[in-house]
Amino acid sequence: MPYLVGIARSGRAVGALIAAEQGSNLVAPPIGGILFSLGGPLPALIVNACTYLTSQLSLVLVPSMGPDRPGPLPSTREIWDDIVEGFRFMYGDRVMTVVAYCSLLLNLFGTMAVTVFIPFLKLEFHASDAQVGFSYGVLAAGSILGSILGGATAGKWPFGRSLLIAYAIDGLIFVPIIFAHTIWATVIPWTLANGLGSFEVTQIISWRMRITPHEKIGRVFAAVRFIALLGIVPGTLIAGWLADKHGPRLPVIVSTIGFLVIALGASAAAALRNDRR
Repeated sequence: MPYLVGIARSGRAVGALIAAEQGSNLVAPPIGGILFSLGGPLPALIVNACTYLTSQLSLVLVPSMGPDRPGPLPSTREIWDDIVEGFRFMYGDRVMTVVAYCSLLLNLFGTMAVTVFIPFLKLEFHASDAQVGFSYGVLAAGSILGSILGGATAGKWPFGRSLLIAYAIDGLIFVPIIFAHTIWATVIPWTLANGLGSFEVTQIISWRMRITPHEKIGRVFAAVRFIALLGIVPGTLIAGWLADKHGPRLPVIVSTIGFLVIALGASAAAALRNDRR
C-alpha cells in the first residue's frame, strides 16, 4: 500500500480497501441465501466457485509490482534473516507487541462468536436461509462504515486512546446479544461490533505503516500477522465444542466476556494508552 499511494495516504487507502472487500459481502450473502433456500447448496456453490475463478483470472490484468530488475530467488538464510528481523522489530516496539497479542486474543474470542453465527440464528431464532444471508449483508454494511471511519481518522486521533475506546465499546455492544430473543436484537449490535472491528483493523494497519521503516514493512507485517492469526484455529475449535455440548449461545457469552476482559487488560498497558504516533 505505501508503495502505491505513499505513507501519508495509506490510512485512507487501507480503509477504502477493507470497505471494497466488504462491499461484496453486502450483496453476495443475501443472494446466496436466496439461492440456497430455492435450490439447495449446489447453485450457491456454483456461483461461489465462479466468483473465485473470476477474481483469480482478473489478477492477470494487474501489472507486476515486483522489483524493476528481478533477481534470483532468496536463499534459505536470507528468508530466515528477514523473519528474524521482522520479529526483532515487533518485539522492540512495546506498543506493537501489546497490540499484536491483543489481536491474537481478540481473534480467539471473536472467532468463537463468528463460528456459531449461523447456528445461533437458526437454532435460537429459527432463521431461514434467506434471513441468514440478509443478516450477513447487514453485517457487511457495518464493516464498510467502520473501515471508512477508520481510514478517515487514521493519524488524526491519538492511536492508543482511540483503539482502547473502540475495544471497550466493542465488548459492551455485544452484551445485549447474550440476552437477545429476536434476530434483529442480535443482528443490530453485531453489525455495530463489526463496524468497530473494521475501524480497529484500519487504525492498527495504518498506525503500523506510519511507524515502520519503509524497507521493513513486509517483514514486520508478516511477523505481526503470524502472531495475530494464532488465535483463529483454537477459537474455532473451542466454539464448535462448546456449541455441540451446550448450544450456540454459550460461545457468544464466552466471546463477549473475553472481549471485555481484553479491553480491560489492554487499558492497563500504559505504553498503549499513551501512544499518540
